[in-house]
Amino acid sequence: MKKFTALILVLAMTAALAGCGGSPDTPASLSGQGQDPQTQNAGIDAPGQDVQTQPAGAGGSGSAESCADLYDLYEKITNAMSKKISDLQEKHNEAVTDFTGMVNLWYLPFSSLRYVDAAMISADTGPSTVESAIKMLGNEDAQVVQDGKSYVITYTAKNYSTEQTYAYKEVITWDTGTKELSVVHYHDGEMSSFTEFTSLGGDRYAISSEFERAIVTYAGGEITEMVHAENIHDQDYETEEYSEESLIFTYDEGRILGRSDMDENWVKAAESAGGLFRLYELKDGTCHITGLSQEYNWDTGGQSYKPGFDVTLP
Repeated sequence: MKKFTALILVLAMTAALAGCGGSPDTPASLSGQGQDPQTQNAGIDAPGQDVQTQPAGAGGSGSAESCADLYDLYEKITNAMSKKISDLQEKHNEAVTDFTGMVNLWYLPFSSLRYVDAAMISADTGPSTVESAIKMLGNEDAQVVQDGKSYVITYTAKNYSTEQTYAYKEVITWDTGTKELSVVHYHDGEMSSFTEFTSLGGDRYAISSEFERAIVTYAGGEITEMVHAENIHDQDYETEEYSEESLIFTYDEGRILGRSDMDENWVKAAESAGGLFRLYELKDGTCHITGLSQEYNWDTGGQSYKPGFDVTLP
């Protein structure tokens, strides 16, 4: 449900981002995460510069000349993943005669409200524009610094329910030549979330986050093959703490930039670690889904999970 709410907010923010950019960042801190291993000195003392356009990537279904182009390709792929499963689910439900045989899953892969910040970084966008957008959202002490192929965004924000002010940092790194994009968020010095996207050559791509992993083939605007595992993360809405059953990948475990060894076993790491997960395996026009079912209780606002979920769509 929270992912669905985040998607609605993403759609609402998209129009604003087209003109000014920005993102309301309220991440939950993940225990056991290290400090900023990637960008401790990435341009923090350097003056802001406008983003330089990088050479276009070769091959595959999409080209990229800026960070915004890479984000657009990432978004097209994740949207195509969602559409593919939704279409197969609808086709399956139209064919069943017994109501209990219907499948109703909220499939919103890699939905992340904060990730849309990368959508506005192009050759025409400088740090001052991003700073202005962050301030317009009510944040303070905004600073945006570019260092080569990375953007370091820092600001403070007040939680009006607790009257506490928190420090946030977002590090966006990209390479248009290899089609790689990384977005890492920090909350009071601790990493709170990450998403990485990279080309594996041709039409194959890998995506990784603290909760999800996927390898997909994206050709002609459609997903033709896919292995996607999503860890079930049960989070308390008030405290933002995760249950003991939740499996969260650390950044060191999940980072994929510069790697080419990702395979099906890498995607299924949650299964081998004994985590709560759901696995989607798409091939030859059908999708086999296994793992846990997820049911939302509209009366209590809570969710429940049941093991043994096994269905083939359509």
